[in-house]
Amino acid sequence: MSEDVASYLGVRGDPVELRERSATPSAALERLAALAPWLERSHQRIEEGEVPSLELRGRGAHGSLRFVGTISGHLLEALIVLARALATHELELDTPATLQLLAELDAGRSIELYVGPHCPFCPSVMAAALRLGAASERVAVTILRADEVAHPLVRSVPTLLLAGSLAHVGAIHEYELAALVCERKGERAGPRKSGR
Repeated sequence: MSEDVASYLGVRGDPVELRERSATPSAALERLAALAPWLERSHQRIEEGEVPSLELRGRGAHGSLRFVGTISGHLLEALIVLARALATHELELDTPATLQLLAELDAGRSIELYVGPHCPFCPSVMAAALRLGAASERVAVTILRADEVAHPLVRSVPTLLLAGSLAHVGAIHEYELAALVCERKGERAGPRKSGR
């Protein structure tokens, strides 16, 4: 890990629990835990053929935050930023209007975001989804590697499912994503596709 990452994670913060489920502990996650004094890591062994996953839990109020699939590349970057935000309680949203939308949620929402390791739009959509989960305890976010976890509705990445239904394909900004998440069931007809 670079000195930049060490400096970024070497801040004071509240404990953040990282629960890893994999065949063997991830060397990258071990290095992260060594750099971040507030990161409390646990590992549960899974059987051969099972898909690895991890869950993050901070002290503040936030939704469920999970990654399913091998953590590498952009997924690792998103994990680092999210873990630090949970520890420091410093969440950098694109606009304060996002919090206003999330405050209007009357029930829990479930985001499943399918991403790919080489997708140019996935990192920004993934970061936006994770910020929503970190900002509201009513938003559960699961990031899934589409190359490791198949789903019949996923034909390209990023693909967003809300409550198990196809909601959006392609790039999307944080506020637009928050608006989709906050829509009430039945208010919108069919999935949206990005113009990019």
